[in-house]
Formats: sequence, C-alpha cells, structure tokens
Amino acid sequence: MSQPANRSPLVASFPGTVLLALAWSACGGPAPAPEALPEDFGKPVGAPIELRRSAELDEIARLEELRSDGGGRLEELATHRDPFVRERAVVALGRLPFPDYGPEVTGALAERLDDPHTR
Repeated sequence: MSQPANRSPLVASFPGTVLLALAWSACGGPAPAPEALPEDFGKPVGAPIELRRSAELDEIARLEELRSDGGGRLEELATHRDPFVRERAVVALGRLPFPDYGPEVTGALAERLDDPHTR
C-alpha cells in the first residue's frame, strides 16, 4: 500500500494518528487534528445474531455448567423436536468429561450423527 508523499505510514491509520498525537503532545507540541471517521463507523456489519431462549435451552445450559447429563436428561433433549434444542444438547453432551460419561454419551452422540441439524 503506497502512502501519499506528505503522510508517514504511522499516520495512515487511526491508531497511528492517536499515538502520534500523544507523542507530539508529550513533547509539548500541539496535538494534530484527528482524522474524521468514516460515515458508517460503528454501524452493525453482517446478519443479526439470533439469541434464543426456552426452558429446554436454559436447562441444557445449567446441565452443561454442572458438567452433568442430568440423569439422562441431556440424552433425552438430544432427540427433542426442535433442531436448535437438539444441537445444543449434542454440544453439551460432547463437553461432558470422559470417562465419567463414556458409554451413555458416546451412544447418544453416535445416534445424532445422521441428524442434518446437528454439526
């Protein structure tokens, strides 16, 4: 990237401008005027993030935090009718400590391999 003849590479970026202003003012010189930010600065980029809540998702989060399958409840939720709940339950099952939850979790995870909604 080439720079105009009157600008140094340090000043070419916003952080560089801030650093230069701090160094200049620390030496007793006047601070240069900051560059204007782009008009779209701070506007969201990309698709919105969907944050879903339900009793089942809250239960999965609680069991995941406890590192427990809830006596088979996570395995049950891994077959839920809602694909999002199934996916979250499978992820939580995959995070359970091995070998404490070996055969039960492995079986439930293996059953979900063909589910197109779980990654």
